[in-house]
Amino acid sequence: MLNSFKNLFESISKEKEKCLSYINNNQKIKNIIEKFKSFIISIKNNKYIKFLNKKVIIVPVIMMFVFFLGSIVADVTHKEDVFIKKVERALEKGSTTSMLNLIKVEKDIQLTKNDIKPLIEFYKEDTSRIKVLIESLRKGRTMNSLTLCKNNKNSNYYLNLELNDIEIISNFQGSSVYINGLNKGQTDEDGKLKVKDLVPGVYDIEVEKKSDYGSVKKNMNVVLVDNSNINIPLDANFITINSNFQDGLVYINGKNSNIKVKDFINIGPFNKDETTTLMIKAQTPWGILSSSECAIGEHPTIELNIDLKDSKVLDGVNDAINRFYFSVFKALNSEDKDDIVNARDEVKNDVYAILNRRYFWLKNSYEVTDLDIKIKNSEIDYNGDDYIGNIVVTISYKIKKQIFGINIKSEEYKENFFTQIKYENDQWIVCDINNFSLEGLDNIQ
Repeated sequence: MLNSFKNLFESISKEKEKCLSYINNNQKIKNIIEKFKSFIISIKNNKYIKFLNKKVIIVPVIMMFVFFLGSIVADVTHKEDVFIKKVERALEKGSTTSMLNLIKVEKDIQLTKNDIKPLIEFYKEDTSRIKVLIESLRKGRTMNSLTLCKNNKNSNYYLNLELNDIEIISNFQGSSVYINGLNKGQTDEDGKLKVKDLVPGVYDIEVEKKSDYGSVKKNMNVVLVDNSNINIPLDANFITINSNFQDGLVYINGKNSNIKVKDFINIGPFNKDETTTLMIKAQTPWGILSSSECAIGEHPTIELNIDLKDSKVLDGVNDAINRFYFSVFKALNSEDKDDIVNARDEVKNDVYAILNRRYFWLKNSYEVTDLDIKIKNSEIDYNGDDYIGNIVVTISYKIKKQIFGINIKSEEYKENFFTQIKYENDQWIVCDINNFSLEGLDNIQ
């Protein structure tokens, strides 16, 4: 019983507040009250109504006015309440048609049901927003760009909807902007695009940058309730390739782009998600050779070089190194510099001078027992003009001392040689050997 009285009291209080709020916010009713006050004062001050008791006149007049004013307020508040309930039902049902009939905009824009969908989705996404809106409308407050208004001509209510503008900001000019699937234009040279007169609500915004090498996209779900700046950067890069093979052709995902390495500067944009790969192919003396594929990631500069330790290249290197070192030992035995092959003349002269000065007087026999090229420890490069290599060679050899054809002493040695080679006139030649010497020769007596 106590709760029933309490609920009744709260209900009466709310209605009282609603009436007072309506009166305070309605200028016409304020004017009527002021005129009525003036009328009562004029009765009090009227000297011709002396023979009558003024209270007899004033009290009934006041009672009639209060009844009249109460009727107006009750009718008005009833209409307001009915309209607000219509808004509440329309949002709860998600009816675009109903909401479209309840909304007006100040601009000369004809809204459609599709325009209202983002607003409906906004309240569907979180139904507690409906309650907050309804309470705000009852108190005469604006919420999410919606304001309860009354038509002065016919006293009907409507929701005034304030349309919003957004500015899309991206990191690439010329990017297409799609809002709920509709193309709204492209970003300017500063990467910006302004879209006007959007209904508040939930929007799916997509920014896409197309190029000859594919497209880069990014989607964002946005809640728009006022004018906003929305930053949607594309996760992409313009790519520059560095390589010694400047005339090599760049391949994108295995397809020839017909762009040479020297021209592949700030090309793109490309996604950073490593779904796109780059490689180069270049014409060499051994045919067309390829680099390994490199996935595009965070870095805008990619180094692509061709590994010259290709089997075709290594065949020529192995042959040149073997011929050179075997010829050195042949020259050591024959005491003839002309037996040294696959080397520049200055290398032949330097090697022979060392051998002649240190070893020829011994008159021994020299034999290569094993020659191993350490490819993993070696380098073969192209500097843009020449093919060069730094080759690590391990040679095992024997030195024999003979008298009258009889071996009196034999020693085995192993030594590493750091050999510089260069591709000239369609072949590899030795152009230098670091600290060439043959260990053990001075010990043979």
